[in-house]
Amino acid sequence: MPAAFELRGNEEFLSSNWIEYFDMHDLESNLNKVRDEFEKHHSMKKNGRFAVLNVGDVKNIIEFEHGTKLRIEDLEEEDYPAHAGVWLPPDHFEIALTLSEMVKPGDMYPGTNEA
Repeated sequence: MPAAFELRGNEEFLSSNWIEYFDMHDLESNLNKVRDEFEKHHSMKKNGRFAVLNVGDVKNIIEFEHGTKLRIEDLEEEDYPAHAGVWLPPDHFEIALTLSEMVKPGDMYPGTNEA
């Protein structure tokens, strides 16, 4: 799964979503809103998944294990308000591997709202 956390082509940052942006009453409601927004801008395979990680944990673990301070920012684009970015250093395979190892089965959710 490290490939899910690697930059592709000319990407400047790893695209992510700020799940709390919608301030819904529970995680599943927030995920549904994120999925709706995501689907307006990207395609998701039926078996695609979202991994939900805590930004503070990600920053702390990456800094501790790799000595790298990750830049994670809300992009808040007008038509994609929950969009966020994770800027990775040029040689980021080991960081991608660490990120993938942080994802546990309980952190994975369906990528689409379809049942």
